Amino acid sequence: MIGRIHSKETALGIPGKLATKGLEDVAEIGNTIHMIQELDSILARNKALSKFIITAPPVTGTATQNFTFNTTYPCMSFASMIAPSPDWFMGLHDLCLFRGGEWINDITVDILVYDAGTEEGDVFGYNNPATSPQQNISY
Repeated sequence: MIGRIHSKETALGIPGKLATKGLEDVAEIGNTIHMIQELDSILARNKALSKFIITAPPVTGTATQNFTFNTTYPCMSFASMIAPSPDWFMGLHDLCLFRGGEWINDITVDILVYDAGTEEGDVFGYNNPATSPQQNISY
């Protein structure tokens, strides 16, 4: 899982838009190298407060992560590969926790499954041909 704490002016994996190279790599092969570069660029432009990577816990384990938000950077977005799949990922985009001048104290969020639009295939598996032309991210 890779993501960021960010301002309302940035986005990560928005349905209806093309996936970036970083999101394509996360969705298809679980690789975060290009996504880290993309997030570093967003950080350099002061459009994000921080980035994070959470590795998968053991099958019977858990993963815990603390996040820091502020009123300039009240949003969270992340993506994680669904394996094995052509280019499916689960994620969250632009969850803002500061609304109407107040912080949200408690929230339940459904994590959705997306198709990155970068690889053919509608069943679980790897090594599918690239989608040409690339399609927009969809549910």
